[in-house]
Amino acid sequence: MAGKRTWTRAAGAVAAMVLLVVSAFPSDVRRVRARDIHPELRTSREAELGLTAGMLYDREFIYVLDRSDHAVRVYEKNGRFRKTIGRRGQGPGEFNTPSGFSILEGKLYVADSANARIQILTRDGDYLSSLKVPFRPADVAALTRDVIAVSYLQSFSGEKVNMIHGFSSTGVKLWECLEPALTGDSVFDTMVNRFLILPGGPGEFLAVFKSEQAPLRRFAHDGKLIASPAPPRGFPLKGLTLPLPGRKRKLTGFCWHAAFSDGRLFVLSPDRTEEGDLGPGFEVYVFVPGGPLEAVIQLPDHVVRISVDGNRIYAVDADRILRIYQFEGL
Repeated sequence: MAGKRTWTRAAGAVAAMVLLVVSAFPSDVRRVRARDIHPELRTSREAELGLTAGMLYDREFIYVLDRSDHAVRVYEKNGRFRKTIGRRGQGPGEFNTPSGFSILEGKLYVADSANARIQILTRDGDYLSSLKVPFRPADVAALTRDVIAVSYLQSFSGEKVNMIHGFSSTGVKLWECLEPALTGDSVFDTMVNRFLILPGGPGEFLAVFKSEQAPLRRFAHDGKLIASPAPPRGFPLKGLTLPLPGRKRKLTGFCWHAAFSDGRLFVLSPDRTEEGDLGPGFEVYVFVPGGPLEAVIQLPDHVVRISVDGNRIYAVDADRILRIYQFEGL
């Protein structure tokens, strides 16, 4: 494993560059503590990961997209390592800097970023097909058998282009949506326009932004915007002042990572570091998009990726170790 990364929860006042903004916390919101049900993973070499780009749970297996290893790591639901899918390369079933993935009906859809394609494999890793896209994909969500939503992060130094494109399974362009929010500062615009694509409710998908400027968007499978719900009352928003060249700009952190399960959105809120920055979080906020805050799940550790199945949260912690938590009362 690479050098250990330690994230410390800030105690008391932190650097003035971070501001916590919390609307009145609803009294009926449940506070739930999750527990580590497989502590042996803390010392397991097979649970050590590299730079992860995504995490999913499908039926009985945990899938972790390891960007630095250019592969998908597969684990059983108890955390036992099962296999590795893929390796670095340009051929079928090989990846170069994969940046996102999705699972639908037993198939894996991998955003093979540096190869500018989406690869489709069986859940066991057998290559099925691929579709070329006219950009380096950042994330992917398989919405139906023949509708695949693909995002990419622009450099924002040139033409304004929609950030989500819909393709058929054969690579035919179907639609595009989601204009970027631009200020003219390419560095700031890159940070403001970071988001995840998640399958949502029936006939929908979600764009979940990492900053609060436009945190949630609900889209239909044809790319049409349904709603832009605000964060629920009680959700903590952490403000960060960025010392960019020429001026300071404020960015409000909303999401470090997120998962959608059983009709609810599980948002991992970023935490403040002792250095005054925003880093991996340990609290997961649960709500239906557009609805009230239902619960806050406190994890024992700071984590960078989450996936949810029932009352379990599968996670990658800040030290890049696979973790499995369980909670009750939700």
